[in-house]
Amino acid sequence: MHLTVIVHTPPYSTEDLDTAYHLIKAFVKRGNTCTLYLYGDAVIAVNKNTRLSRSDRFIPGMIGELVKMGVEVLACGACMQYRGMKREDIIDGVKLAGLATLGESSAKADRLINLI
Repeated sequence: MHLTVIVHTPPYSTEDLDTAYHLIKAFVKRGNTCTLYLYGDAVIAVNKNTRLSRSDRFIPGMIGELVKMGVEVLACGACMQYRGMKREDIIDGVKLAGLATLGESSAKADRLINLI
């Protein structure tokens, strides 16, 4: 079974990315495949230059963990450009993608979760 999860919300203002992270991990551990598509403010989650206070979670590290598990992680290129991010700013293993790729990923998914 293939799951596609789309996240729109900023990584440190909501817990949508945390929800996606735990859901995807559980899904993949059961032998399934998954795509995570980051759209809008969610693209900030893959910025490897993020500097946090000691008390906050390091979301780029969490996303990197999913990549190592074989999860396809896609970030909207136009959304990144709008936020001043460049390809060299993102963590290894994350691919830039457009809305056409999101459409393809959604079409091949057995389940689609949209976190807005």
